[in-house]
Amino acid sequence: MGFLSKLTSFSDEEFSYLYRLENIRFKREQAERKFLKEMETEWKKIGGEALKEFKNEFSDEFKKNCRMQFLKQQIRALNEDIGLIYKRCELSLERNESYIVRVIICNINNLEEKEKRVKRFGTELYLLENKQENMEISDADVVVAKSFPFEKLIEVNHGLFALCPFHADVKPSLYVKNNFGYCFACGWKGDAIKFVMDKEHKNFVETVKFLNAGGD
Repeated sequence: MGFLSKLTSFSDEEFSYLYRLENIRFKREQAERKFLKEMETEWKKIGGEALKEFKNEFSDEFKKNCRMQFLKQQIRALNEDIGLIYKRCELSLERNESYIVRVIICNINNLEEKEKRVKRFGTELYLLENKQENMEISDADVVVAKSFPFEKLIEVNHGLFALCPFHADVKPSLYVKNNFGYCFACGWKGDAIKFVMDKEHKNFVETVKFLNAGGD
């Protein structure tokens, strides 16, 4: 690993430590997946009908509220993790370390997967919170809106940074990647739908329609 230490301020021992951490994380995830798969199989054998009967005892409204509360907690926790990951990347930038260090930080902490989960949970929460209004739009409309290119909503430079519209930004601090934005200065984060909702003060349905119309 000597060539990596020449690119960054990390020593061979520190890179070796990061490598061991990654191996530990990978083995732990494998063990967790195996355990969950076994539990799922066992539960299907003995608990499926019992769970169905248990769910039937509660109203749809109660189940909806419980699901919304769960989604909010998950989104909050994931956003906190994502914010910490970006802060670590920002510190790496300040140290003028190689790009490979930030790749390692993001991969070890599963940044891409966490951003995908935030998007998925966020969409479900939007739909649950606006169930009546959502009669005007389809799931396909939401998918199109979430996939709307961020670069068409705001000017992004070659370094994937843009001036953040949510504070008095003079130095581009809004980082845009994988159609997800994060501001290192004010902490704003979100996808194309959230960006338009917050910037243009539109509700969810209006935003989805706006993005399906090409952002016009």
